[in-house]
Amino acid sequence: MKSRSALPLLFMVWFGFAADCTGQSYAVIAPRTLRPHSAYDAVVVNVANETQHFRCELVDGENHVVRSTSISVPSNGMEKASLNIGQLDRPGNYRLELWDEDKNVRLNGTSLEYFGRSYTVLFQTDKSIYNPGNTIRFRVVFLSPDLLPVVTGVNCSVSITGLDGIEIIRWSPVTLQSGVFEGSFALHSDRQWPFGMWVINALINGQVHKEKFYVEKYSVPPFIVDLQSTPNSYFFCGQKEMVLKLTASYVAGDPLQGNATVVVRANYNNYPSQTKEVQRKQFGFTGTARVAFPLQPVAPDCQEERTVWFDVMVRDRVTGVTENVTRTFTVHQTLFTMEVLDGADTFHPGLAMQLKVRLASIDGKPLNRTSVAIVYTLQEENHEAEPVVSRVRYITNSRGIVRLFINTTLDTVAVNVDGIYLNHTFSLVAADPMYENSSIDYLTAHTDRAFYMPQQEVTVFVRSNFMFQRLFYVCFCRGWIVCHDGVVESKGAQKQHRLTFQATPLMVHHTKVLIFTIQPDGRISSTAVRVHFRPSSRSALNLTTSATGRDPHEYRISVSAPADAFVGLLGVDVRAKLVSPTENDLTPKKLEKALQSPKPIYEGLFLYNSFRSVGAELLTDGYIQDVGSVPHSLARNDISPTEESTDGSHFPDTWLWESFRTTTSQNVTIDKRLPGTIGAYSLTAFSVDPTNGLQFSKPVQIQSTKRVFAQLRVPAAMIVGEKSIGYCLVHNYGPQITITVDVRPRMRNFTFLLGEGATESLPVELQMDHVGILQVEVIVRDTSGDVIDSVKQSVTVHPVENYQQAVDAYRAEFSK
Repeated sequence: MKSRSALPLLFMVWFGFAADCTGQSYAVIAPRTLRPHSAYDAVVVNVANETQHFRCELVDGENHVVRSTSISVPSNGMEKASLNIGQLDRPGNYRLELWDEDKNVRLNGTSLEYFGRSYTVLFQTDKSIYNPGNTIRFRVVFLSPDLLPVVTGVNCSVSITGLDGIEIIRWSPVTLQSGVFEGSFALHSDRQWPFGMWVINALINGQVHKEKFYVEKYSVPPFIVDLQSTPNSYFFCGQKEMVLKLTASYVAGDPLQGNATVVVRANYNNYPSQTKEVQRKQFGFTGTARVAFPLQPVAPDCQEERTVWFDVMVRDRVTGVTENVTRTFTVHQTLFTMEVLDGADTFHPGLAMQLKVRLASIDGKPLNRTSVAIVYTLQEENHEAEPVVSRVRYITNSRGIVRLFINTTLDTVAVNVDGIYLNHTFSLVAADPMYENSSIDYLTAHTDRAFYMPQQEVTVFVRSNFMFQRLFYVCFCRGWIVCHDGVVESKGAQKQHRLTFQATPLMVHHTKVLIFTIQPDGRISSTAVRVHFRPSSRSALNLTTSATGRDPHEYRISVSAPADAFVGLLGVDVRAKLVSPTENDLTPKKLEKALQSPKPIYEGLFLYNSFRSVGAELLTDGYIQDVGSVPHSLARNDISPTEESTDGSHFPDTWLWESFRTTTSQNVTIDKRLPGTIGAYSLTAFSVDPTNGLQFSKPVQIQSTKRVFAQLRVPAAMIVGEKSIGYCLVHNYGPQITITVDVRPRMRNFTFLLGEGATESLPVELQMDHVGILQVEVIVRDTSGDVIDSVKQSVTVHPVENYQQAVDAYRAEFSK
């Protein structure tokens, strides 16, 4: 490490800096954030008439040079200067300094913001809640900044901590398979484990990542309760009543006979955090019920959207077990939405204002091939003149989008745009000139599409109010530079340019393109444009299932995966979502959340500064024009697609936990029998490989049924020596049949005629005189003695001093 005495810092004045720039020769685009164990990339542009040699140095707060690299940039070229940061001695104040390599003269510098995380770490557990006696199974996915698997050159460890941060177990160091560590830990029932929140801790090169789960007594609900609005998935203030469909069924789909109470809550005195009961209904039903409430007490007018809550309690008439759910709905003012994509409320006088407007139903579905009217008003500088009002009719495309080009003049001082659909008016834009000074040179840009698919060619059209020959562009994603070889040069100076580049998988997360040009006198003009991507329907990972034909409950799982990949499979009971407090699966939504910038860039604050809007600083011996007063700011947020496919399962009860490695791109098949004879099961897969990074499969659901089957409803836990009563329910989907039911461990035997569509409830006496696990088993046979179905469940028996009361619900667990 070398150091040098402190030098006077040359601070660049961004606005109003009009010094003599005849020697202008360089511009450096430097990301503002510095992360350890990653590459810090800066882009260096040379606009001199000859090749220049630069040196980029990373200097700490004590003026020690901790990293350095040299780079040669040809005339009118662009090159990337990359500093391999590695492990920094300590967090602190760092600066990037630019030197003339040949003259050993410092040219410029800027301060950097240190952020201690550079890796993306994701977790998957087979459950989010564990009972004593369960085994905790988990996977940790370590991804480098380019979202490819971490393979070598890192120091990783994993640990599990219990209540109050007490460490339970540690794996150190860990061996990664395509960036994945897979571990397990048994919660033996003979030990007293602390109940509450536990944490999986992943440490990679000093960076700590965490994921929580819970250890406590729980039960999967014995039946499923659902509440939906009908006939649509929303309420509209023009309706007279709110109609709901209440459904309650056992895991196999047979209807539940029960009593229901539905309570309607609304905002109290317009306070969002306060609600009050406004209506209530009680009724009996079998399986499905339709219930209606008048809308007027919830939304007395259509002046604003209203939120309404429905609290539902369903009680099973057979056992008296209850389930509670709450659903929230919005009462909308209109059935449609019209909004502007990337709608900055500014325009450049003299250039066409370009907008993309999307029309959709209130449930998010685009309205394609639909006629809409757009009304725009242009106000000229002479306020005595009447505003120019134009009304144009458009047809939306297949994505529900229309593209508008509104011509302005040098005298235009305001543009207002409204959209009209089915006699409803939507206010879209109220725009002012970008700058008060109409003589400012500027760039503006737009993409040729509203959305792109990953790895598709992106085209950007650039326009200006001045002539220039050469432009430069750099792509940023979450503050990282993801493309840097962007130099576009035309045969002669002109006002319109076009640039194209190939999208990469890394660009699909929050990509912006920074575009700038440098005039011979050193004047720099710039703009930035966002590029939106839609999730690709094609994936390197595909998952399918089919029945094997050998056994009605055996399925063949086929996984098509890329080469050199780690593939993880997870199958769960779909009822799991009813008891899970956290999301413990790997999903695209979870990855997107992990990729969110630690220090978000508020683009409205940098409306006039394209460089800072992408998270970068500009180092140059040129200058940016004084733009004068900028009184306005962005009023609308960027719109991104929400086409996310998740099944909502949270995985507390596991059917399948398998993983394998691939050497070549191949199709792997696994034959697996469902854990029980009835119910619905969700299956998902993910893969990690050096080419595609992290991939997700679409969830697959398998429904398994049987003519006669049994369910157990017993407590999750008991006190030693205590007597308890559970229930065994036997259901019949087919014609009447005589069956025998054996209940263990007490070996009680029941023989009876079970009618068509009937359900029989049998008492199960439970007691154990020592601490441990009580195994309860039920076997159903026909008159020939053949086994029709079997059910097995474990009950944890605790000493009195270590007992926590189990929840008032019952768990059904089916044997293999």
